[in-house]
Amino acid sequence: MAESITHQFEVTKLIAAGVPVGKAVWNQFDEFGLVLSLPRLRGETNADYRARLVTVMAQRGNAAYTGMVLGASRGLGLPLFTPLTISPLLRTGGHTVAPDPCVEIKYGFMRLYSDYGNDVVDLEIDLWERGDNAEFYGSLQSFINTSIFFEATVDSAYVMTRSITLMNQMSRQLYTQTVERSTRWKMDREFISPNSVIFRDDKDTYALEVPQLGMVSTPGSYHIDYSRGVVTSYSIPTRNSGVEYSWSEYQWTPFASEVVISAVHDEDFRRKMFEQVRLDDGTTVSRLPTYFGVDIINELLAVAPMYWGS
Repeated sequence: MAESITHQFEVTKLIAAGVPVGKAVWNQFDEFGLVLSLPRLRGETNADYRARLVTVMAQRGNAAYTGMVLGASRGLGLPLFTPLTISPLLRTGGHTVAPDPCVEIKYGFMRLYSDYGNDVVDLEIDLWERGDNAEFYGSLQSFINTSIFFEATVDSAYVMTRSITLMNQMSRQLYTQTVERSTRWKMDREFISPNSVIFRDDKDTYALEVPQLGMVSTPGSYHIDYSRGVVTSYSIPTRNSGVEYSWSEYQWTPFASEVVISAVHDEDFRRKMFEQVRLDDGTTVSRLPTYFGVDIINELLAVAPMYWGS
């Protein structure tokens, strides 16, 4: 039977102590990042780095507004997110309460149109204002829900996130498709915006739009159910004709980013930045910066050269 061997050590001096930490080793992801001009962030894992790399082509950065937000967000490792959903309220039968609902977000201002085609605004919301009823997504949800035309729901993870992170975008989009050769057919989209439908290459079949389905009784007459996107005509459409229209996405989920970019040339943001003075001829011009404008200017001066020749 073998005897056990024991050892005894005595440490008299401790030079250094620490906890081992992982370190990223240069690999294929870094090679792709080198090609795409997207270096790995300090401490970034392979999984997170790969997630950023795959957005380079799908969400391209450029000098336009959206491109600057996408490029800056990706470079800083800040993902896009969808914090809330906005939907037009529906009547019994699936038709929207608003004649032509649309939501527009532009440089920190949100407009909820009840009739976009006639420029009728139900709510206009300043997302920049601190302490207001729309500073955070939770309070923005409550404010939108006071409307008789729209409702909103917010992801619980973003209730206390600032609503100014919403990017420029609109729930109304343009779409083009081929007309089906039938007297009754359905468009590819629903919730079509009235007065936006244009039929191409077939003016005879779609010559006169009638307000009720029962009035489609003569050549050239047709009816559109805008909420469902159903088109009914008296005659069969010609071959290879097309239609173009705008539609509003139901249960719209706008994108947001922690990178907030605005433009002084935008009329709404300019009024926010500078005091507006009305001249004798009735025109309005920008004068001294407001308190809001002073804060932004001072922040820019804090990170940029302040003197000529710097």
